[in-house]
Amino acid sequence: MDKPRPHPAAKWLVTLAQLSTDDPASRMHVLRMLESLGAAVLREGAYLLPDTPANRKALEALVDYIAKFSAVAHLLHVTAASPAQHEAFLRLFDRSARYEDLIKTVESLRLGYGQTDPSAISRVLHEQRRDFEAIGALDFFPTPTRERARQVLQEADAAVQKLLFRGQAHGHPGGHRKAVRTHLGDAQAALGGPPRLRLADPPLRRSRGEARLARQGAAAAIGRDRFRLRWRAFRQQRKPGQLRGNAGTAAGGGAPYCGRGRAAARSR
Repeated sequence: MDKPRPHPAAKWLVTLAQLSTDDPASRMHVLRMLESLGAAVLREGAYLLPDTPANRKALEALVDYIAKFSAVAHLLHVTAASPAQHEAFLRLFDRSARYEDLIKTVESLRLGYGQTDPSAISRVLHEQRRDFEAIGALDFFPTPTRERARQVLQEADAAVQKLLFRGQAHGHPGGHRKAVRTHLGDAQAALGGPPRLRLADPPLRRSRGEARLARQGAAAAIGRDRFRLRWRAFRQQRKPGQLRGNAGTAAGGGAPYCGRGRAAARSR
């Protein structure tokens, strides 16, 4: 583990807080606020931070908040009593272990080069980059491990970009392009229409709107085919009925039966 560089003239801020247990919500808010600032715990109720303008402003606002629910809080400006104590304070803010874990995770992604989808590796790498930025925001005393983690991230990002570019050059960035046959059911088969072929779009490059429009178009085509079948069946059933009616009226010597004749009979 890399040792932080000494800062003999560094000053510190110590927050002393006696939080009430009667208000657990406010107590949890204070503890989370101290954690988000990167404060080190000296003991229960004593928290240490480097003396910077941003930390001073945040801790002053936090002390005022603690005073609102009848709790005791003090903000002290202190310096280390000895070089040994100063080194002990610096070790409380050493982020080297977290950088080492990040480096191991990024280097393990190399096992998936050429085997795993490059876009999936890119997503994991993006998460690791965000973790690096979060660690760096609370790294008050950077060490060489931070620069090594940055270098590993840059190298991994360059390698993944090459894999993505190579996949796009071959025409299958997210999956192989292939022709798929869409079956429209018995309606299309009865009509005798030619089978429809559609090129399946790569799932990673196809938007939700395009997919929705494609589904709506297929549903509309099926609806039109069903309507044509029903209309054809209706016409085929209608013609024999009309022929039987005309034959019966011819045998009886009367006029052919139709809706207009029935209306005339009612008017009489």
